[in-house]
Amino acid sequence: MSRDVQGFYCHFDTEIFNRKFIKQDILHDFSFLEFTGNPLVTINDATKVHVLNILTRLEFEYNNNSKVNLDIISINLLALLPEVKQFSKKEKITENAAFRITQQYKSKLPRYIYEV
Repeated sequence: MSRDVQGFYCHFDTEIFNRKFIKQDILHDFSFLEFTGNPLVTINDATKVHVLNILTRLEFEYNNNSKVNLDIISINLLALLPEVKQFSKKEKITENAAFRITQQYKSKLPRYIYEV
């Protein structure tokens, strides 16, 4: 990030989505979360109201409970991601075998880091 950027930085363990009511591959719908995606998303003022409500709810849950309810966190993140997705820019990348292997490695690396 840089000093002139305004907004929110969102980082979470994808294991939060391994809940009983969430499909396993949900994050594949959001290219801006992938290592090769463009993570900077600018939203309009109308959407900003919805996004700020969700972020406020997430902040409340995180700060005001001794035991964070991961169901509430994951559901609110799932409400947030489609709001942001409509403003994301899909990167055009030429895929080949080397790219796919590298992408799989990068996708699995954070999971390994959290396990260690």
